[in-house]
Amino acid sequence: MPEEKTFPQPRPLASHTDLWFWALLILGNLLLFIPRWIFLEPRAFSLNLEFSLAVILLVGIGWNWKRGVRGIYWGFFLLFFYVAIIYKGYAGVLQGVYQLEPNFTNDIPFITSGLPFLLGSLNVPYGYYVAFVVGVVLLFGFIGYVTYTLFVHRVETVGRITSMLMISLGMVFLLYGAASLRINDELPTGVDSLSNEISLNLSASRASRDNLERFVEQNPYATYDYVQYPLAETPNIYLLFFESYGSVLYDRELFYDDYAALANGFQADLTNAGWHAVSAFSESPTSGGGSWMSYTSTLFGVNVSEQSEYLALRDEYQNIPYPNMGRYFHTQGYEFVWVVPIDRELPERYQAADRAFYGADRWVTFNTLNYEGPLYGWGPSPPDQYTLGFISELVHDTQQPTFVFYLNQDSHYPWIPLPPRVDDWHTLATSDAADERLSIEENRKVSIFQARENYLAALAHSFENLDDFITNLDDPNAIIILIGDHQPPTVSQDDASFATMLHIISRDTDFLANFKQFGFEDGLLLNNTETNLIHAGIYSLFIHNFLARYGSKTDDLPPYLAQGLN
Repeated sequence: MPEEKTFPQPRPLASHTDLWFWALLILGNLLLFIPRWIFLEPRAFSLNLEFSLAVILLVGIGWNWKRGVRGIYWGFFLLFFYVAIIYKGYAGVLQGVYQLEPNFTNDIPFITSGLPFLLGSLNVPYGYYVAFVVGVVLLFGFIGYVTYTLFVHRVETVGRITSMLMISLGMVFLLYGAASLRINDELPTGVDSLSNEISLNLSASRASRDNLERFVEQNPYATYDYVQYPLAETPNIYLLFFESYGSVLYDRELFYDDYAALANGFQADLTNAGWHAVSAFSESPTSGGGSWMSYTSTLFGVNVSEQSEYLALRDEYQNIPYPNMGRYFHTQGYEFVWVVPIDRELPERYQAADRAFYGADRWVTFNTLNYEGPLYGWGPSPPDQYTLGFISELVHDTQQPTFVFYLNQDSHYPWIPLPPRVDDWHTLATSDAADERLSIEENRKVSIFQARENYLAALAHSFENLDDFITNLDDPNAIIILIGDHQPPTVSQDDASFATMLHIISRDTDFLANFKQFGFEDGLLLNNTETNLIHAGIYSLFIHNFLARYGSKTDDLPPYLAQGLN
């Protein structure tokens, strides 16, 4: 008797398996979208082109493949999905926090050199790192198990209606994307592509590598040979970088009124104490972070906008002294003092590289401050009130003129908790209070609305410190350069400008008047919101105006280089 032939059961029009695949399409795209949702605004949902087409192709025709073929397909899909999750997280942090586009040439050294310091500076127990790694492993394992079950076993029972709908969706998806690319030469709104993002990243990386050779070949001695310009007077100079002090305070209405009140109050106190100020906007080379690139651009007169540029410049000038602003004043008899109060030292080779690069005569570090009180915030660090008081006494006791560099800490993200303000800054050194660093639990509870309030509170606190420092400064001929390093992270939108405020403060109105021909206004609060300066141009601008007032040959001045060294 002949063997009876068997035929596979025809697929149903619909089945409960359909729901699993629709859920995979939606939830998988959501998982890839989460970094954008966390870090970026506006938060318009996007479908990932490769992920969506991979699911659509499987549901549309993959149900008819052999299981071995589906297994191979699943392996490639899973590898892509893991890479996409990791890449989206990396890109989301860069774009949302630092307002930077991903660039492997810059980001790899940034991560390898900066991430250990960043993680070590956060008040996070090691158990959380272990939990994070375990959580990622479990998530990836769960994704692998679910997708393997669906791709290899369950797709055979998918309904015909779902298959047809998926095929139709895929065709619409491709036609819409192709038409948009043809018309706009970019992906349509609501669609993103990992391969497109990585391609753009690689193009930017190649451009950065090509630019590095030209960048380090510039000869600063041909431009900044200021030794030939001697000084007739040598007032002390304080270059104070104001952390997270950017034009977002003007651009966003929710900040402006509070900021205007702070600036006007500070201005009134300065005026009452005999000090005057002129101000302008200056474009920083960075946005939500990378302070070292901002102050290096200012001190060195060259636009350092990428981590690869910073590292290349630092490596190039390890054995050759770059003629930066502090070194110029050193040639004129000044002591160049660099203040960094963070209670966490870089590895010795990084410290040696920084000291050779910047060339300060004296480094005031945490161990120099004689501070035994509680530590706060980023770093962590002593309160700015203490560090500024220490600077004031140090300069007062120094016999030679002094050029001081300091980047304040109290207005550094996350802005809480803030140190107390005391009548005598010396008492902070012996306080027996506990350290006040933000815990991971507290950080999680901070909403964007609270972050804005915290930022304004930190700003007000820093203005109090600066007000107290300047108005009580026993140094009537001093000049203070107060400048923002970059925009505040998290509370500034990703389309915010790179402009920060620049204030020159002095009792010498003749000196300040020199800046008005370059667009500066009287006072701290600006009426003209145009940005005509960049940080890399401040070096030549300041030296030009300083020599016009305090130089021996006021009729022979070096030029102002608006773009810095280029």
